[in-house]
Amino acid sequence: AMLNNTHLSDEEQAEALKRWWTDNGKSIIAGIVIGLSLVLGWQGWSRYQIEQSELASLEYDRLKSILQKNDTSAAAIQSDTIKQDYSSTSYSFFAALDLAKSYLEAEDYVKARSELEYAIANAADEGLKAMAQARLARVLIAAGETDQALAIANQNTVAAFAGDFAHIKGDIYREKGDLESAKKAYAEALISSNNSSLLEMKLNEVNTGS
Repeated sequence: AMLNNTHLSDEEQAEALKRWWTDNGKSIIAGIVIGLSLVLGWQGWSRYQIEQSELASLEYDRLKSILQKNDTSAAAIQSDTIKQDYSSTSYSFFAALDLAKSYLEAEDYVKARSELEYAIANAADEGLKAMAQARLARVLIAAGETDQALAIANQNTVAAFAGDFAHIKGDIYREKGDLESAKKAYAEALISSNNSSLLEMKLNEVNTGS
């Protein structure tokens, strides 16, 4: 009911107000309570997210320190802690990437691949996913699994990583002995790559058949 007091006396206005409040008061109070709950709930959730991110950052710093000591075993334990306790943050993604790099340097391709597959599955956006896929393709090349690496490179749809994946495809074709395809891939990579000196060297090598 609408409250219209244009032609009402003070007593009539008071009575109309009572009736209006009887009809609408509960719903107004409920709306206020719900609104406050939503605001306070959102603020609480935001604080929780910030706290989680700060704690995850500390744990990630510990991981970086462990990796600097080349203690891959301890790094794996620390990485698992980050993944289990802070999976909602991007630190779990980067923990997997860093541990994969350590495994790759140790030529443990199976474990490196496992970490990168975790990173791909838990990437927050397509750009991060493409980054992990590029690294996985590199691991597969190192492990001699060029067909799987090529399949991953061909799946890329992120324009920002086109040059990286073209470079990867060039390396794969070169490894396979397909120098013509390698030339095309390296030339494509040169268009958008910051690593032009390395690509020019590789392109010269495939042009001379080496």
